[in-house]
Amino acid sequence: MTTTVTANIVRRAATMVQTRRMLHTTTPRALDLFSFFRSKQASPALKPVEVPKPKKTKELLSEIESGSASDVTQRQAPKLEVIGLPNTDESWSFENNGFSLAEAFPINTVAPTLDLAQVATAIRVAAGINTDTNNDSIEWMKSVSLLDFGTRLDFTKRVARELGVAIPDSRLAEIVDAHDLYNYFETFVAGVHFNPKEPDAIYLDPKDYEGTNITILPKPLSKGEQKKKWGRLVAQARKARDVEVKEQMDSAMN
Repeated sequence: MTTTVTANIVRRAATMVQTRRMLHTTTPRALDLFSFFRSKQASPALKPVEVPKPKKTKELLSEIESGSASDVTQRQAPKLEVIGLPNTDESWSFENNGFSLAEAFPINTVAPTLDLAQVATAIRVAAGINTDTNNDSIEWMKSVSLLDFGTRLDFTKRVARELGVAIPDSRLAEIVDAHDLYNYFETFVAGVHFNPKEPDAIYLDPKDYEGTNITILPKPLSKGEQKKKWGRLVAQARKARDVEVKEQMDSAMN
């Protein structure tokens, strides 16, 4: 009997201890929440930001005018670099990255206004020969050999730049001396007319048909050229009319 009572007491005590533990672990305590607020430090109060009072335009202008030159310079906005706009402060050589631009090589193969005397002078300068400019003889050109391809290329380039006429490679291969170069300019370049847009056109000189029953008419004008010519004629007629009216008024007043 005593053993049974003791066992019951032990069971009840164990049950109470277990219940107490459950209550201790599951029941929230108010002190924990208050301790959290007590441990947290309050953040310092932020100072109010002072916003400058906007000034009037007259006040700003008066400050700029009365201030020193250095102060005015500091107030100026910085120089901005615009993408795509060249910097005008840099030199021409710097903008071209150290490269120098040479004169464009001529592309025209004919020269209607070129004179043969100019051709002879250009060849004489390229050859470095000082001869009498009044002498029309070109026999000395045969002594200037251009058999060497490098010499020929350099010589013809100097002549082409001087005269502003390009020499095709097919003709360049046939030149063996300066006389051949002169003959090429005489036959295919000087006084020759050529329009790439009208390769089959025939150019006739009216002087060659003087004293005959053949008349060489000028090239007909296009519609745009005719309109411009008509406008010029109308302007001249109006000007002549105004002059005539003014003369009549002056004579009537006198």
